[in-house]
Amino acid sequence: MLSPTVVRPTVVFRPTVVIGLGGTGYEVVLKLKKRFIDVYGSVPEVIRFISIDTTENIQEREKSPDGTKVILEPNELYAISVANPLPLTRNDHIAEWWQTFPQLA
Repeated sequence: MLSPTVVRPTVVFRPTVVIGLGGTGYEVVLKLKKRFIDVYGSVPEVIRFISIDTTENIQEREKSPDGTKVILEPNELYAISVANPLPLTRNDHIAEWWQTFPQLA
């Protein structure tokens, strides 16, 4: 007896950029990329990922069912930093919501 063949409907993807912000965003992007690989065998050409964080994450890895490690490539990671954020707090619009702390003696 022949085993039934699983037929998946044709899926059409629209061009999409998935943006993850911060450490949690990084994890979400990584897990979503893994999910595409698990379900479709690869990430569709029209899907792109970018993770933006103020620190460079230790390259976490997810494993696909066949044991292949799934990582974000260097072009999918963007580290930003602000060397001296103090001048940013001297803005009237930011000062309205920026919490100030008394100097500790």
